[in-house]
Amino acid sequence: MDILQAKELVIQAGKQLVASGLIARTWGNVSCRVSDTQFVITPSGRLYESLQIEDIVLVTIADLHYEGTVKPSSEKGIHAAAYRLRKDIHFVIHTHQNIASMAGILGKEIPLTNPQSYQVIKEKIPTAPYGLPGTKKLCKGVSDTLAKFPGKAILLAHHGALCLGKDLDEAFSVAEELETVCRDYLFATCTQRTGKKTQDFSLLEKYFRSAFHLKAENQNVVSYCLSRREGESLVFFDQKGSKVEQDVLGNEELVLHQRVYASRPDISCIIHVNDSSVLALCETGKTWYPLLDDFAQIVGVSVKTVDPRKKRALLQGLSGRNAVFLLHGGALCCGGTLGDAEAVASILTKNSKAQIASSLFGNIKPINSLDSRLMRFVYTVKYSRQAGK
Repeated sequence: MDILQAKELVIQAGKQLVASGLIARTWGNVSCRVSDTQFVITPSGRLYESLQIEDIVLVTIADLHYEGTVKPSSEKGIHAAAYRLRKDIHFVIHTHQNIASMAGILGKEIPLTNPQSYQVIKEKIPTAPYGLPGTKKLCKGVSDTLAKFPGKAILLAHHGALCLGKDLDEAFSVAEELETVCRDYLFATCTQRTGKKTQDFSLLEKYFRSAFHLKAENQNVVSYCLSRREGESLVFFDQKGSKVEQDVLGNEELVLHQRVYASRPDISCIIHVNDSSVLALCETGKTWYPLLDDFAQIVGVSVKTVDPRKKRALLQGLSGRNAVFLLHGGALCCGGTLGDAEAVASILTKNSKAQIASSLFGNIKPINSLDSRLMRFVYTVKYSRQAGK
């Protein structure tokens, strides 16, 4: 394929994936085969909506060599493995899509149960063993799995999914169908455990609450609230983006935000998340650990549940982290910008749903502490360097 055409397809795919919700911010990566020896791939750390032709990097399949100052995605190795092992593959999408990411923590093969899935994905969906992002261990695990399974999708343990196709359209269809297959698998397992059929996530949350002997969903949690530091002042917004007067909030909510801003000058935005999955986790009183590696990177190596009335506990809970669970009260998700806080909120919610889904399968272990700390360190150092540019 012509290099320019391949780069244009990669840019098109990135925008299409963002619009569909299968990829967000700079997470995931996209590539297109150019020849038997080369492919083009998205760069590291760039927003898909703003990609230009010159941002897409030409990489050699055999040794991952590239030229120029733009760095290709750190996951170029797993794309190269797909092109090296599967001559029928000409387009690869690596996503951190929500439901497939949840299924990937299980370490299981996910069966295909309907003709549509067989037509698109071709084969049951394996899970490649975990390896830190961008490492030889991850590449080996993906390579070994690709060599054994001829299908068009594989799950990456604790790390999303890899979707393959003969072209952009097929790879995109695989990513979409993968969400459906994984959702159906989780719902079917929930039906087996409870004897009740479900077509939404609420029954899984009820199962989780029952397993932890929790009461019915807490109805008294604060409404969605977002605050932003503007100079010496705090401005509050509701879910529609409309400003909220501080006297409407209630003193407890106002004090929570004030305490965080006073102790963390690096934080300029706080989102108080009240998603039902987050509420379920915060009612346990437990400390929760990463089931997904983007949680370890962006949120922290753990998220504690604290009594929001206790200032010291609140601030200690946020030490070295970007989120904290509030006992019976949702979670505060913090960032240096609105986009950063939204990323923390999105990942915290996804990890919470993964934790709830994992309760159907017994004791699913989180990513080990050493790997979590290493990812957190690398991410924070890398992010601080990017912010300083």
